[in-house]
Amino acid sequence: MALQRWTEAEVGKYLDAKGLSSNAAEIARIGDGLPGFIAELIDWLAANDRLGDDLSSMTLAEVADVTPDADELEDDD
Repeated sequence: MALQRWTEAEVGKYLDAKGLSSNAAEIARIGDGLPGFIAELIDWLAANDRLGDDLSSMTLAEVADVTPDADELEDDD
């Protein structure tokens, strides 16, 4: 059975179950419908008091720093 991507409806139900309110459609877009990303995103938004923010231009890059750490990069030797 394949994991189904969440839409606005599923995100809305998840928010309701947690007693939270936010823009479910934008959260589904930001998390690309992936339930794990969406759950973490909602936790991050709640912890940072951003559930009520305009999420229309937000991306996952704003939530997680994906810049490689120079110490983790391989040398070209």
